[in-house]
Amino acid sequence: MTRPQLVVASAPGKLVLMGEYAVLRGHEAIVAAVDVRATARVQGLGPLRVNHDEGGLLQACLDELAALGVRATGDLAVDTSAFRDDADQKLGLGSSAAACVATVHALLQAGANTSTVDVDFVHAAAQRAHRRFQRGRGSGIDVAASAWGGTLRFRRRGDDVDVEPAPRLPATLEIMPVWTGRPQDTRDFVGAVLALPDVDDIVAPLARATAGFVAACAAADDIGVLAAVDEARAGMASLGDRAGIDVVAPPHARVAALAAEHGGAAKPSGAGGGDVALAFVPRARAPALRAACLAAGLPPLLPRVGDGVRGVDNGGASPAARGATPELAGGRR
Repeated sequence: MTRPQLVVASAPGKLVLMGEYAVLRGHEAIVAAVDVRATARVQGLGPLRVNHDEGGLLQACLDELAALGVRATGDLAVDTSAFRDDADQKLGLGSSAAACVATVHALLQAGANTSTVDVDFVHAAAQRAHRRFQRGRGSGIDVAASAWGGTLRFRRRGDDVDVEPAPRLPATLEIMPVWTGRPQDTRDFVGAVLALPDVDDIVAPLARATAGFVAACAAADDIGVLAAVDEARAGMASLGDRAGIDVVAPPHARVAALAAEHGGAAKPSGAGGGDVALAFVPRARAPALRAACLAAGLPPLLPRVGDGVRGVDNGGASPAARGATPELAGGRR
C-alpha cells in the first residue's frame, strides 16, 4: 500500500486540577485534557524537513523515535496557535506536551501507513521525548493528558507513570477556568521549588488536598471538594512564600475572592503566578461568577474536556478517536 501524501494528528492541551508541585515528588495529581489542540502534519515522502522547531522540542521527538528504530521522512510542521490568546500570549494549557504527542503520533502513523496507532506506545515515547526536551524536569502529567484525554489521576514513580480515570466532579459543581491575563514560565517556578531543602514537607499539604479532593468527588460531596480546593490554594500560597515566588498572584487571589462570593472556591492551575485560575462553583451560581470575572477583566475560558491524541487520514477522523465530553472534568479515559 502506498503511504498517503499527507498525514495529520492532533492532541489536546491540559489543565492541572489538583496536585501541582506535589506531583513532582511522587504524589498523585488530577489533570483534565482540554479540547484546545496542537496539530502535526507530515507531508510527502522525501527526506525529513522540519518547519520551525522552537527550543528543540521536535528534535527531541525525532531523537526518541530514532532510538526506537523509526525513521522519519517528509515535511513536518506543527501548529500550536490555538494555545495563544489574541495578544499572542501563551495560555498555559500545555502546548509543548500537546505538540510532542501529536508529532510522535503523526510520525508513527506516517511510518505505519495507518491512522490507528497504539496510544500506549505513543504515550511512552512522548513521555521520554518530552522529558528529554525538559532535561529531566517535569512530571509528564501534561503528556499523559495529551495522549489519553479525559480527566485522569496521575502519578510518576521514577521512570514509570501510573494513569487512571479520575472520579467525576459532583454534578452540582462546575469548573470555570479563568485567564489571568499574564503568562508564566513554569520552569522558573518549578526550579525555585525543587531547590528548597525541605521540599517534601512543603508539598505535603498539596498532596493531602488532592487526596481529599478525590475522596470528595467519589462521594459526590460538593462541600468537601470546595474545602479541598481552598486547602490547595492555601498550600500553594505557603509554598510560594517559602520559595520566594508569587504562586498565588494577585489575579489568582482576585478569582478566589470572586468565587467565594458566589459560594465557590478557586486556585491556580499549574505552577501559578499567572496563566489559568480554576474556579469551582455551584452550577446555579456559575453565570453570575462568569459575569463578575468578566467585569473584573478576568475572562473565563470555555474549553471542553478533550479526547486524546488522534490521527486523521484522508480527511476522516481515526476510528480510535473518542468524542469530547461537554463538561470540564467530566470526561473519562
